[in-house]
Amino acid sequence: MSDAEHHEYRCMNCGAILKATPETIVAICEYCGAPNVISGILSEEDLYLVPSVGKGKVLDEFWRRVNTDIDLKSIASKIRPVSIDGSYIPFWLSRVKLDGEIIYRKREYDGKHVRVKRVKKSFSRAIWVDIVARRQVKHLGLRELVKRYLDENPESIKLSEMPIDRWREIKLPILNLEFDRAEAEASIRDHSIDLVRREWEGKVSDIIFFSAEVKSMTKPNLIFLPLWTISYRYGGGLYFAQHDGWSGRPLVFAEPIRAFRRIIYTLGMVFSTILGGLSGYVFLHEATSLGIFILLASLSLGYFFGKRFVSDVRVERE
Repeated sequence: MSDAEHHEYRCMNCGAILKATPETIVAICEYCGAPNVISGILSEEDLYLVPSVGKGKVLDEFWRRVNTDIDLKSIASKIRPVSIDGSYIPFWLSRVKLDGEIIYRKREYDGKHVRVKRVKKSFSRAIWVDIVARRQVKHLGLRELVKRYLDENPESIKLSEMPIDRWREIKLPILNLEFDRAEAEASIRDHSIDLVRREWEGKVSDIIFFSAEVKSMTKPNLIFLPLWTISYRYGGGLYFAQHDGWSGRPLVFAEPIRAFRRIIYTLGMVFSTILGGLSGYVFLHEATSLGIFILLASLSLGYFFGKRFVSDVRVERE
């Protein structure tokens, strides 16, 4: 049995008994609203977080999105929020510099002729790398959350500097860590190489050789970012929206697929079928780069529209 299961914790502000479990890293007093660090992993000096807005602001942003969205504004009166919950998600962040080398094949089309070139390049990259400091956490919305944090750089403060009045309004649970700084550093090193490789895979095809080495990295910093989730009901379905906590704006919005979109998807599948037939004719009679391009385009379009047609939910990322 862990300390949190048998040890009685009291609020440092008012002395009330705190509710704590083995998962609790910061217990929020039910009486005065003060946050109390009870985990031995961190001290208040290490615990930085981005202040969050309250439920009211998040709901305002939810309805703003609903009332301005082309799909949702016509059914806004039938949308019913069911729940709104938030929590602080822990991230480790580091700025990593890498050097590396890549060799890939590049195809150049000249009418019926295809020429294959072997290209060798050296590269240097500096990127921000993040990992969620937990193994069991919902991943949808987290990439968007940390990306917006890096883009907007909202102010972060120490937990000890957060006014108690703010906690009385918000009282967001702070999720515990499962990776310490040493584990985070090793994971970030490996992940940074994977990220750079995926960047190259998005630019070129047929990679023959890839090598990257971490030349330097900043000490991983721990930051807690507020994430809110609103569940809402429309018709017989349950949908969700996720919002960042510092502005309240949506990150990911799951929406019901309306009838007019299914019509668009149907027309798209018909168009891709016609395009596929055309590409097959061109490819069989004259195997040119144009025929190959049209064939690939038709297959991609068919997959795109078919996947959306059979789905009941459309996910919009802001």
